[in-house]
Amino acid sequence: MNYKTLLLIFLVLIMTACGTARQSVGPVPPQSTSTEETSMQDMEADQPPQQPTETYYDFDDVPVPTQMELQPKQSIIFETPGIKSGVIVFTGRVEPLSLFNYFLVSLKNEGWHLRSYFKYQRYIMVFEKPTKDCIIRIIEDGRTTELQIWIIPKLKDTIDYFKDTPPDAPEQPISQ
Repeated sequence: MNYKTLLLIFLVLIMTACGTARQSVGPVPPQSTSTEETSMQDMEADQPPQQPTETYYDFDDVPVPTQMELQPKQSIIFETPGIKSGVIVFTGRVEPLSLFNYFLVSLKNEGWHLRSYFKYQRYIMVFEKPTKDCIIRIIEDGRTTELQIWIIPKLKDTIDYFKDTPPDAPEQPISQ
């Protein structure tokens, strides 16, 4: 056989293979038997449940990423029957800008309204709800990042609360 004949046979084989290949314009629905479906369900059941990416601490409307670790010795909470405020401090190995973006989204989802912020060299975010404010402070310190969450009641509501409470009012237990 000469060189041209071999090349022609090779081209014909390639063209035939390309012509018989299955072409798909969109997604092809999977064709499975009930045995395959069962094994897929078993595989999904064997996978461990996904770990939560956030958790709530003393303030039930401020989620915190699970990568941040609570620092109780640096935190303080003040609570009366009508007011709950304070600062909770966390540390972790999280990028400050990532935390900033996290709180932009998560606090909006919790009903907070962003009033203002500082970004980059120092991160400070101020959110509000009708009766309280939330201040998020993010501090980068070498290898770790410190997160401070401040919750404070609005001054007018605090004054009204104490003004409406008679001096001889019996103490009410703090609900938990």
